[in-house]
Amino acid sequence: RILEVGCGGGQCSIAFARQGAVAAGLDLSDEQLAFARQLAAQEGVAVQFVQGSADDLSAFADADWDLVFSAFAFQYVADMPRCLLECSRVLRGGGRLVFSLDHPFRDCFADDENDEMSIVPVRSYFSNDPMRWRWGSTGIHMQSHHWSIAQWSEMLAAAGFRLRRILEPPPPADLLDQVWPT
Repeated sequence: RILEVGCGGGQCSIAFARQGAVAAGLDLSDEQLAFARQLAAQEGVAVQFVQGSADDLSAFADADWDLVFSAFAFQYVADMPRCLLECSRVLRGGGRLVFSLDHPFRDCFADDENDEMSIVPVRSYFSNDPMRWRWGSTGIHMQSHHWSIAQWSEMLAAAGFRLRRILEPPPPADLLDQVWPT
């Protein structure tokens, strides 16, 4: 039983269902959820898609999920401590929270108008001020929230989680010179 928080278009939830999981996805966007429902129907899998906020999982029962999963969505959650408490609440004993984010150090650098990353820091690693930015050329304004690794560790522990592993994969070797020019 896998609950995806911030499922967007539902691709991960659908992949879980195709592998035999009972899957559900939650997202703020009605438009994304409509796409997810259509995609699940095309793929011939049953996935429950729910509109809601990551810091309010009240649509889901206590201790009902084996895994809570989130891919690049937690940075948009303003009340991360509450979100983590909700994830803990819906997980069964021994359940796991698995999520991915950009490394917090990445947030020190801004993208310019050409979506190129600056090599000059524009904010402190320790700043918790929300970042406001525009989504590509869409004109849609976004806000993301950032915490240091120490803050993540503290928030996870406060929500009752035990941190088992942090993975920090490096970029592919052939891209290193492009990403970090010498």
